[in-house]
Amino acid sequence: MSAAQDSPSVAPQAATEELPWSEHKTDDGRVFYYNKITQQSSWEKPDELKTELELLLAKTPWQQFTTPEGKVYYFNKETKESSWALPKELIDLQKEVQNETLPKEQVSSAVTDSTTPVKSDVDGDQSGMERKQAVETFCSLLRDKKISSNASWEQTMKLIQNDPRYRVLKKLHDKKQVFNSYKNQRARDEKEEIRQRTRKAKEDLENWLQNHEQVTSVTRYRKLELLFKDEKIWNAVPDSERREIFKDVMYYLEKKERVTLLVRLLSQCLIDV
Repeated sequence: MSAAQDSPSVAPQAATEELPWSEHKTDDGRVFYYNKITQQSSWEKPDELKTELELLLAKTPWQQFTTPEGKVYYFNKETKESSWALPKELIDLQKEVQNETLPKEQVSSAVTDSTTPVKSDVDGDQSGMERKQAVETFCSLLRDKKISSNASWEQTMKLIQNDPRYRVLKKLHDKKQVFNSYKNQRARDEKEEIRQRTRKAKEDLENWLQNHEQVTSVTRYRKLELLFKDEKIWNAVPDSERREIFKDVMYYLEKKERVTLLVRLLSQCLIDV
């Protein structure tokens, strides 16, 4: 987020002289950070201002989110697992930090901060940035559950309603709106996936026939039908397209066999000489 575009008004709260970043609050109480060198502002806390514990937590695959109701949940970006409770990996990490690096009071405070739900600053509609993140999170839920383009909302509800990410969008009509947009994009993706699979299946079959020891330039299509009727690579391509591939393969093999014959004849001539 640049200072020139959608930057909150700067009301200094806790500027740090040693670092370019300073912490501020908007009129509605939301915290943001301002860099006096780059003149950029950010809703996300910069690494330079994070505690040692926060930096360690950032190295794990777990991410912390808050629903519009202010309830904290955790999402593992690698395993796609969601949890309302603090994951064991984070608990163990906090204990490790407590034992090795941080004073007890600091760790205790950090643990409390990471497990206590944060009340939403705005009880109405989500802000633009919050909504964008919520939409992306909701879409990731649909992708992880492999929701297809022809799935109904009722079918989808049964698969996603118990996942914490289902609640990142507060209003039902927002959920359905994102769901419909996702389905439209998924339909386009599925169409492209089919096109790519079809293209690959045709290329694989053509290459396979060109190099098969039982296929020559005089082989009949009917013979191949009987010979390869149980072959997956043969059946992956529709008959009409198989016939076109067959013609191309016959033309390729005829040229190849001519060249082979010509080379053999030339070699024989050289030997005779």
